Amino acid sequence: MKHVHIDFHFVCDHVTTGSLHVAHVSTYNQIDGVLTKPLSSSHFQLLRSKLRVLPIPTCLREAEVIDPAVKGTLNVLRSCMKFRSVKIVVVTSSMVSLTINGKPLTPDVVVDETWFSDPAVWEELKNWYALSKTLAEDATWKFAKENKIDAVTMHPGFTTGPFLQSTLNVAAEIVLNRINGSQTLANMIYRFVDVRDVVYAHIQAFEVASASGRYILVGTVRTIWENEKPPLPIYHVSNEKAKGLGIFFISLEVSLRDTVECFKEKGFLIM
Repeated sequence: MKHVHIDFHFVCDHVTTGSLHVAHVSTYNQIDGVLTKPLSSSHFQLLRSKLRVLPIPTCLREAEVIDPAVKGTLNVLRSCMKFRSVKIVVVTSSMVSLTINGKPLTPDVVVDETWFSDPAVWEELKNWYALSKTLAEDATWKFAKENKIDAVTMHPGFTTGPFLQSTLNVAAEIVLNRINGSQTLANMIYRFVDVRDVVYAHIQAFEVASASGRYILVGTVRTIWENEKPPLPIYHVSNEKAKGLGIFFISLEVSLRDTVECFKEKGFLIM
């Protein structure tokens, strides 16, 4: 009863006299959530800023993104070398390791597996994720050549579709924020692929004996432009090599529909 008196009657008395004002704070804005809940990246950063906690300096972000990507990839490859039962290594790379090399991306251009991104461009743009993927793939092919092992690299684009984990990854968070209106998509050309196609491509790389080299995993290329400036022209991305593995690519419409259903099932979206 003591706690009831303090929690209820004491507060009510002070609210009645006007000496205490009680305001509703939504769950989304409760700062304690930063310590107790699995949050999306943008939500975590919002609450962190309210606590006046500074983000990690850029120099540390470089080390935390690039070094693990390159060294981690090489560590796995070295481990594979220890077991003769390993016949092929499939590495998940990204489209970012192909598209930025100084060539203009005009409507007559077809990006295919012969394209390689220039690490210097990503470094100048301070895009550490893209740089890490580019350097990790380069390290993969150098290691494979020097040690005579069979390797395959997969290069998915912006990945949508239903997910298994209970938290949001970056791509899912961007889609969810676009749905609820808290974030607009950056004005750019997006190369979409469904996560189920990405998974199946990895499996096929092990199962299909002729699998080799690099594979672009992109089902749809779309321009998303939300301002008055004219949109960038769409260039072409070839997925013919991936189709040779038996990948038929789920449409963007179906992938986004299933993404929304996944948000609802996991409680991220209430409609």
